[in-house]
Amino acid sequence: MSMSPDTVVLNEPQRRHFAVLLAMLEDTLADVEAIAAGPAASGRLRAQEHDLPRGLDAALRPYVVQLRGELVALADRLGLVGQSHLASRRLQALLLASIVRMEDSTSDRIRGYGAVDESVKREVDPALRRMHATLERMLAAASGAEARGSDSGGEAP
Repeated sequence: MSMSPDTVVLNEPQRRHFAVLLAMLEDTLADVEAIAAGPAASGRLRAQEHDLPRGLDAALRPYVVQLRGELVALADRLGLVGQSHLASRRLQALLLASIVRMEDSTSDRIRGYGAVDESVKREVDPALRRMHATLERMLAAASGAEARGSDSGGEAP
């Protein structure tokens, strides 16, 4: 069987590589749009200063549209299919990662950063334990929501 000269032949690892590359470009374009649109919600410890010129979002929009079109065309040309991801799995992964970071930040775990003052054990550890417990409850609620499927109606305590 003869292939047309414009057929792109990829093995499975190459196909996965391009699928990941183009999916990451999609994510980047969404981030670019969000950042250029204006300041994001800020927290107590992390704030994004919006030092971009007014109208940058409008100036970037044609490029974003062009890149989206090009990546869709390339994905189609390579025969890549989109993948959907479960929000419940992403939520659980985010919560679990935060739980692990809390566990790795107690006074007995941060000794690798140098001598740990007793005040850390007295003041920081209890705060971390409380946050850890809340994250655990959130994870349990998220896991229960996944088990219920699309049934919404879970309420915070």
